[in-house]
Amino acid sequence: MEDDGTGLTPQQFETHFKKIADSRKRESTDTTETGRKKIGKIGIGFIAANELCDRMRIESSVAGSNELLDVVVDFEAMRNEPADRRNDDGSIHKGDYKGDVFGTDADRHFTRVTLFDLKDEARDALIRSVPEGSQIERDLRSLYGLAPGSVRDVLANMATWSDLDRYSQTMLQVALNVPVGYPERWLAANISSPAASVAETEQRFADRSSALGFRVTYDGTELRKPVVLKAQRESCIVREIRHEGEHLSYSAYLFASHGTIAPKELQGVLIRVREAAIGEYSQDLLNFPQSRFSLLQRWVSGEIYASDELEEAMNIDRSTLRETHPAYAELRESFHQYLAEFLSEVRDILYKQPAAAKRKAEAKDASKRIADKLRKSQPAGTDTGKPKPGTPAEDSGHEAAAKKVEEQAASDPAAFTRKLSTADLFEIVTTVADEVLPPEQAGKFLETLASEIFRRGRSGR
Repeated sequence: MEDDGTGLTPQQFETHFKKIADSRKRESTDTTETGRKKIGKIGIGFIAANELCDRMRIESSVAGSNELLDVVVDFEAMRNEPADRRNDDGSIHKGDYKGDVFGTDADRHFTRVTLFDLKDEARDALIRSVPEGSQIERDLRSLYGLAPGSVRDVLANMATWSDLDRYSQTMLQVALNVPVGYPERWLAANISSPAASVAETEQRFADRSSALGFRVTYDGTELRKPVVLKAQRESCIVREIRHEGEHLSYSAYLFASHGTIAPKELQGVLIRVREAAIGEYSQDLLNFPQSRFSLLQRWVSGEIYASDELEEAMNIDRSTLRETHPAYAELRESFHQYLAEFLSEVRDILYKQPAAAKRKAEAKDASKRIADKLRKSQPAGTDTGKPKPGTPAEDSGHEAAAKKVEEQAASDPAAFTRKLSTADLFEIVTTVADEVLPPEQAGKFLETLASEIFRRGRSGR
């Protein structure tokens, strides 16, 4: 792993690495030279490699300095008991290290980190080592070597990241957490000409991320946020939120489409502080009541970009937040208010309106079948299905009754789409048969009807 940042001097390395939960990166300035806010704060990220490997090599040079730091950190010492790792001041040192300082070009500035003696789980996650033609390769897709546009296309058409190999899942998790830009056409990705409001929201959040100028290349593939949201049935709702409160401020977007969000890893809402993700998507929408809009909650995806005040609510793992902290309490309460309004809109526009249109179409189809049967039925007073000579076409069959059926379906679609039990249907038919048929014919008709209902019920028709 290599970057072209400001680098570390030997003195800065020793200062940073003396003890756990200590970081000096913000002592001189809170932002990088490009204006991006620095993310780390308490020094945990520096030792996270302990979970991946036994040794870590750090090479670094600062612009304007002829010194090249070259040090190897031995994490084996970190696995000793805390009592054996205490410094003279009582703090716990991060690990043992040894290194040297070499000469270099004063114009160079970089940091390169190399991990040695990887643990098995880390090897599978960081190195694509699946044999070509193996069953695993056939069963799981990989993003290895794909261009950003190709990665986007894969993500736009999958149900879950679990369909990818471990290497690709790790790549996506990295891309989700760091402040890289969005891919092209990430919002309502399958609509060629989305609504102006959707396009404007997409552009605003894309501009926000790209303005940071933060780029990460992963084995030759430039990372983009793995956020690609498709509009099911080519219909969606996108809303922006801007909150200015007592304890924090934030901007956010909410996206909803008819049906469960896919990939499922994007269901819910993701919180970002200083543009970096805090954990994963909260699929319970920050503990939003399950009893409210329960079906629609799975239709939602969004991101919250919170102000620096929320950083104080972060736990040491940088993936969870303290629920009692005033900043987080305000965020959750206000977000739930915005979310309730949004879900109400989703219910009306994406659920009720399409459901009503579907009922209307079903009623029209049902009434047409009934009307067609009426028009083809034998006219009263004739022995055949043919109209008497001189009878107008519109009067042939039961045209008036057919038209009435069509008018009723148009005015009250629910009446023609309501589900009836077999007993309810039989009762209706019995009533009609008794009214229009002689007793002997009515009895024969109902006997035949009961037999046919039973036969179709057993066959599942």
